[in-house]
Amino acid sequence: MPPEHLFSTVLQFRISKKKEAKCLFFKQQIFIFS
Repeated sequence: MPPEHLFSTVLQFRISKKKEAKCLFFKQQIFIFS
């Protein structure tokens, strides 16, 4: 496995984690303000 591939995989993993966190954050906001 080339290092570039590993790097992009890690990058995509982190991006998806960020999106997940953002989604959870918005869900919490909606829950609090509803």
